[in-house]
Amino acid sequence: MLAIYLPALLAAVALVVLETRNSRAVTEEELLSRTVLLSRGLRVHIEGIQRHLGQLAEQVPADNSGWDSFDAEARRTALVAGLDGIVLIRPGGEHVVNTRIDPGLPLPSRSTEALAKVARTGQADLIDVARAPVSGRLIVGVAIPVVRDGRVLYALAGALEVRRLQHLLDNAPFGWIAAIVDSQGVLVARAPQPDIFAGRTISPDLRARMLRDEEGIAESTTLDNLPVLTAFRTLPTLGWSVVVSVPQATLYAPVWGKAAYLAAGAAVLLALGLWLAVRLRRNIVRSVNALVDEALHPPLQLPSGPLAFSEANELRRRLHENAAGLSRAQSDVQRMHARFQRALVQQMHRRQAEIASELHDNVGSTLAGASLLLAQLEPRLQPGDRSLVARALAQLERAIASLRQISRGILPAGEQQGALTAALEQLVAQFSRPGARCSFVSRGDFSRLSPEAAGHLFRIAQEAVANAVRHAATTRIRVMLSGTALVGRLTIDDDGIGLRPQDLELHPGLGLRSMRARALAIDGDIELAASPLGGTRVRITFPMPTPHREPVRTPGHAIETA
Repeated sequence: MLAIYLPALLAAVALVVLETRNSRAVTEEELLSRTVLLSRGLRVHIEGIQRHLGQLAEQVPADNSGWDSFDAEARRTALVAGLDGIVLIRPGGEHVVNTRIDPGLPLPSRSTEALAKVARTGQADLIDVARAPVSGRLIVGVAIPVVRDGRVLYALAGALEVRRLQHLLDNAPFGWIAAIVDSQGVLVARAPQPDIFAGRTISPDLRARMLRDEEGIAESTTLDNLPVLTAFRTLPTLGWSVVVSVPQATLYAPVWGKAAYLAAGAAVLLALGLWLAVRLRRNIVRSVNALVDEALHPPLQLPSGPLAFSEANELRRRLHENAAGLSRAQSDVQRMHARFQRALVQQMHRRQAEIASELHDNVGSTLAGASLLLAQLEPRLQPGDRSLVARALAQLERAIASLRQISRGILPAGEQQGALTAALEQLVAQFSRPGARCSFVSRGDFSRLSPEAAGHLFRIAQEAVANAVRHAATTRIRVMLSGTALVGRLTIDDDGIGLRPQDLELHPGLGLRSMRARALAIDGDIELAASPLGGTRVRITFPMPTPHREPVRTPGHAIETA
């Protein structure tokens, strides 16, 4: 998610920065264009006043006569040129004509230094902002020299209040600031709020920049502390400047508006992305949990519906394929293990049979032969030696009996078919004791069981009975052998304290593994459960050998010992 939105965010920021630069470049170009237009309008206005003054200068009397008619013409020219007054002075500063004073009233004795300078130098000039002595209003002036025969005789000036220049600033865009500044950095006119700012000096940073450059762009602050982007232009030969400013808030308002839209769009996209991320996370978690559940609860079965992602479905497919392969491998291993156990038990049984046969046939026959030889030798011996032979014969008989007992222990069910019932009867009799009642019940014909199967069943019964006696504190044991033509069952019940299957797993000495191996060797199943007697039941279910003819049913029998 971050890999998607971070580039988008960076692109949005870059777009805002680029838009800001473009907007500023366009605004700077427009600011400079407006300063050109404003300076041109100011120059045209001043040159117009200078033409009117030039025409009036030609009517200055050559001698001291005709001043009344000149005064009248000066007043008419002031009305035509839009001036508030016209003043004519000599180089020494003495007023000759002043239309701002009614006829017949005394004229001021001295003029301003700026006007006197024009009379002395003979150079036309603009008179900076000053406050009129009579009205107290802010005025400026346009002055030209009056020259006769190459001599400067007078200085002629037209005075006008600063408000008369305000119309030059009317074309400034709404929210922008336009101003006219005199050579001393004083505001001549300003839009908006001219009455507040006219006559005040501009900010020092802008003033310093204007003194250094005739034209340029600068970031500055207005007198009311408003950050602005300012373009300025100084009129050559006149010394006055025009200034056009745009507040930075106004300059960047469109950009910030677009940025706000971009931010809103980014927020919407982010919210959408987060929603999609949450949904994606839920789908991923759901898919992973489904795969985990399927992996932890074998056998795996294909679910009815697909998962949310094709990758998850592909992983599921491969998981099922691997699980199926693993299941087949486990089955093969189990079959191989079962065959190995069956072969091992069968080999062990055959070896036991060989050992029992060897003991019975060879060793037993040898001992029996030795006993017969001693018996034949006994009559021929002296009476004193007969007692020794008798003791030898007794020891041989005991050895033969022990050998027979060992042979029966090795192969208790015998090597002949049908010996299982008798072996189980002997087992019950062997484990019976005072206070512990053991019984045996047989129902069915088991004469077709092979000696190998009978031996395994006997060993299972022997292990189960021994466990009940040794570990279950039992007082009653019941061994039941039953079956049909197809299936046989050997069941051992006791009334002891009972053993759970997990207890038997934790204690291999209880013989469960050997019992399972023997049951597997005859293709049977072993089951552990609670006994109706209150203790543990061990049941072995095994297949009966297929008869070649209809078997002869024999009545069941039961024995019980105590």
